[in-house]
Amino acid sequence: MKGRTIGGKVVPFGEVWRAGANENTTIAFTDAVEIEGKPLPAGIYGLQMIPRENQWTVIFSNVHTAWGSFTYQEADDVFRVTVKPQPSEMHEVLTYDFEDVKADSTMATLCWEKLAVPIKLGVKVHEVVQASLRNQLQGLVQYTWQAWDDAARYLLAQKYGSG
Repeated sequence: MKGRTIGGKVVPFGEVWRAGANENTTIAFTDAVEIEGKPLPAGIYGLQMIPRENQWTVIFSNVHTAWGSFTYQEADDVFRVTVKPQPSEMHEVLTYDFEDVKADSTMATLCWEKLAVPIKLGVKVHEVVQASLRNQLQGLVQYTWQAWDDAARYLLAQKYGSG
């Protein structure tokens, strides 16, 4: 069986792997994001991967409550992206690190043994903030000048208009 030794066990190339142990590995987003440039709505997703020697397929599934990948169905995929694994410093335990953190993006990186699998996450910050401002200004704070002043100052500082 060809595969990658991860954590002392062989994760077979070309087969769906739960990207963790036992229960599904999940990832949750409170706002819409972009994964490797593809849009993903807010929600909780089961994270599955298909490792290959020179590329990995990262799968975001609607099923986030499964135990492992035993009942995985491709029909439940929201979408897939392909990323390139990279050599890494030794990580005894599987971890997910967030690296190169910026205001509108980060790299979520699976690290295990001497392997790193980076996944670019992005968010349209101004759209999220603008939607949040609209929601906030419908509540009681709409009757205070300070709330409107704070919103206007943010939009001016970011040189961001309403439309």
